[in-house]
Amino acid sequence: MASTSSRSKYAFVASIRTAYYMTGLRELHCSLQRSNPDIPLIVISVDGDLDEQCISEIERFATYRTVQEIRQPPNIRNPRFGLNWMKLRAWELIEYDALIMLDVDTAVFRDLSHLFSLPTDFAWAPYQGPDDWHWNSGGVVFLRPCQKLFDRMLEIIHTEHLAYVQSHAEQSFLQYFFQDTAMHLPMAYNLNFMFLQNGTDPAGEQPYVVHFANRDYKPFNATPAVEEWPYLCWQPKQHEARSRLLVGLGT
Repeated sequence: MASTSSRSKYAFVASIRTAYYMTGLRELHCSLQRSNPDIPLIVISVDGDLDEQCISEIERFATYRTVQEIRQPPNIRNPRFGLNWMKLRAWELIEYDALIMLDVDTAVFRDLSHLFSLPTDFAWAPYQGPDDWHWNSGGVVFLRPCQKLFDRMLEIIHTEHLAYVQSHAEQSFLQYFFQDTAMHLPMAYNLNFMFLQNGTDPAGEQPYVVHFANRDYKPFNATPAVEEWPYLCWQPKQHEARSRLLVGLGT
């Protein structure tokens, strides 16, 4: 657990672009309150994306920050992920020594404060999914903010001839930008839900973060009939089911 003195130095950061993901953000915040209660949460969004009701709710449990949009490169091959470019703005939060960036379709089950002492400027875990990609996943990213580094990122992004092998917007860019310097975390730090087996990852380790990626539906839209239901924690009726599951996770 992080000490009180670390509150001004370290934080979690999440981004949200539409009200559709507000339920996911509530779930993420709930899981952080249970697993990492002393580390603050920052939520970033582009001005105009959310209405006042959403913003007011976010400000009750997190620090809300608006950031500028990042123009998509003109040759991006898949615009589906274009809204995610603004996640790179986390590198501009230079008042923090280190951040852990989390997608809003993740749930954090274990203490992550030790990651803030990593001897690196960037770390993430490998992608897990049905596709044979030798990539890493941007769902959980450790980073050290740096304005000069962000400025360099922006310069490269706006290079007209730049192209990616797999165009997943900021995730593909981070794969390219940190290809020689990234630290690679075990999959338990960003475990795709489909690889969770009896409360552990394929290596037998209890996951720190479960990522509900590559699913036909997200857990925050789940009903009691689907397997994600026990992971939901913000609705009181689900606490009992989630508690039974966490016993299996050893938490």
